[in-house]
Formats: sequence, structure tokens, C-alpha cells
Amino acid sequence: MPRKQRQQWIEARESELLPVKYFHVVFTLPEIINKIAIYEPRIIYDTLFEAAWKTIEIFQKMKNILVLNLV
Repeated sequence: MPRKQRQQWIEARESELLPVKYFHVVFTLPEIINKIAIYEPRIIYDTLFEAAWKTIEIFQKMKNILVLNLV
């Protein structure tokens, strides 16, 4: 994609964003677990969301510690 076209695409996507601070985070599963999820989706996705939430909590705590250390 040429530079000008890429920049136009980026600007178009940015115009779609809400005027709030947020992060887009993606959690993925290895292919073998995806196959298991077909048969046991509740177990797999409950576990994935629990792990994802704990990871986000850890990052938030780390951020708070970093901010406190800078003050």
C-alpha cells in the first residue's frame, strides 16, 4: 500500500474511534485448544476469560505501582 493511501486509511480508522482513552487487547488460543473448544466451549471460554481478566488486573496493579514509584 502506498504511503499516502496508508495514511488516509489510518486517518479514516482514527475518525471512527470514540473520544475516550482505551486499549484494544486480544487474547488468542493455540490451535489445539481451539479444536477442544468446539466440544467444550463453556469450559474453554470461561477459562480464557478468567485468565484474560487476571492478566488485565495484574497489568493494572503494575501500572499503579509504577505510578507510585514515579511520585
